[in-house]
Amino acid sequence: MKSIKDSIVFLNYPGVVSDRNTKLLYQELLKLRETLTERNILGIYICIKDKSFDEASLEAFIKELDKISKTLLTEIALGDYTRIFYEKLRTLTLNTHIKLFKTTNIARLFFNPKIFTKKLKVLLYDDGDEQEVDKQASLLAKFEHSIVYAHSVKEFQEKLDNHEVDLAISQTKINQVLDKSKAQVQVGLSKNLVTNLPLFIDTAVDNLEILTGLKANKIAHAITPFNTDLKEVVSSVMKFKGDVEGNFVLIFPKNLALQAIEAMVGEKLEESDHAGISDGVGEFCNIITGSTKTLFSKKDIKVLFELPKTFTNMTTTKNMIGDSSGIWIDMQLEEKPFYMFISK
Repeated sequence: MKSIKDSIVFLNYPGVVSDRNTKLLYQELLKLRETLTERNILGIYICIKDKSFDEASLEAFIKELDKISKTLLTEIALGDYTRIFYEKLRTLTLNTHIKLFKTTNIARLFFNPKIFTKKLKVLLYDDGDEQEVDKQASLLAKFEHSIVYAHSVKEFQEKLDNHEVDLAISQTKINQVLDKSKAQVQVGLSKNLVTNLPLFIDTAVDNLEILTGLKANKIAHAITPFNTDLKEVVSSVMKFKGDVEGNFVLIFPKNLALQAIEAMVGEKLEESDHAGISDGVGEFCNIITGSTKTLFSKKDIKVLFELPKTFTNMTTTKNMIGDSSGIWIDMQLEEKPFYMFISK
């Protein structure tokens, strides 16, 4: 079940812990992309009350959540866990962007501190992690909240029982802060384009499945220079300008391009038909960008795509788009890899 309050999305882990339910949660998170932008969401809080994971599943769960957080450019926190579970989470979330907020009030305080118009008296305690306490205190001090420290579990509980504070924080970990501007700074893409990158991805998946009848999906994406190491590929480049500007590159290994084009046209193509394969990849590129343009238009974003240019050499492709780093997107069609690249 999902709810939105104070610019935070609140979710419950769906049912008992299983691979299927974990995948359902991932899908639910990825479906939030437009909502996150339209409603200026500051964080996502996932309640894991009464859940238990085996060690391997929990580690995989945290790694995937960290990827999704960076994909969505939105902070994600786990909450409502037991003390014993927290010790496992604290170790596994080290060097990730995943937050650990014991309660929804703690999530509100760190995700959206401006909603607390009253200056709070906040009790802080963390067993054996002074750096974490200092980090939390520093963030709270920026909003002029008063900090009260506890140096033992007993002292923490006594101050809590005596109602000496407005809010008590323990079993909480800020971890790494997600820099939402990092992607646009590193690759030189506008904030508007970075925010709307999912439009290219979703359109590619939907259109390729409709055109070919083959299963398409996104695997991962990263900020990286253009990869010139791939061999036996066909690429199509379309420059675009307007409210958003850049280069869109679609890259198919030749064998997969042949399979996809045959599925689209319903006819057998010869491997030696280089022109036919290049035209087919160019047509895929045309259709994807055409649909993306329509989605941009619905959001009142004006963009013009030029005609596609196709290449059979990655070095030549790179010469066409320049040396700038960009967003490299790993995709699959029938579990076989193909790629997209978007740069300024």
